[in-house]
Amino acid sequence: MNVTLKNLSKLAKDWNLNDEERFILLHRIGSVTDAIDMIILGADLMNQENDQVNIEELIRNHKLLPHPEGGFYRETYRSESSTGIFYLLTKGQKSSFHRIKSDEMWHFYGGDSISIVEITNDKIIKETILNKSNVQYVVPANVWFGVYLPEGSKFAFMGCTVAPAFHFSDFEMGSKDTMLAEFPKAKDMIEKLLRTEK
Repeated sequence: MNVTLKNLSKLAKDWNLNDEERFILLHRIGSVTDAIDMIILGADLMNQENDQVNIEELIRNHKLLPHPEGGFYRETYRSESSTGIFYLLTKGQKSSFHRIKSDEMWHFYGGDSISIVEITNDKIIKETILNKSNVQYVVPANVWFGVYLPEGSKFAFMGCTVAPAFHFSDFEMGSKDTMLAEFPKAKDMIEKLLRTEK
């Protein structure tokens, strides 16, 4: 707003206003710009509060629990052929590098964009963005992958369908040291998506 007030001050001089008239003009305009600033700030705070309410409602309404790999989840379907879960990731959380023995289809339900990161069998990093414009993606069986919220994303609510059915015995969490040794070109992403081992 300072630039605007500076420009207005110059205009006031160009209009040949006296000191008192110039003061009244700038004071009133300054009050308006201050009010606009407060409205914008209030809207930002309201959006933050709404995001928090949405997250809390999702966790409560869908009875979500903390997931071992990060985020929140609840299993919604299980048979011998497939399983399904709700999955919620919020700001500051990540789904650490892991792999399972079945294909896993991700479904985007709402919120902000997420990035699914794979280390392919050719040892290449592949990133896929899921959002309202790209709502499904399949991670092949036995591929290392993790998930994070890109800059600007606050939360994402998704579903995951695994076929054949998921069992925790089929789940393998990545070892940072082992993965760094095997995939040195993926160092930055491994550092991002795996915790330091103790």
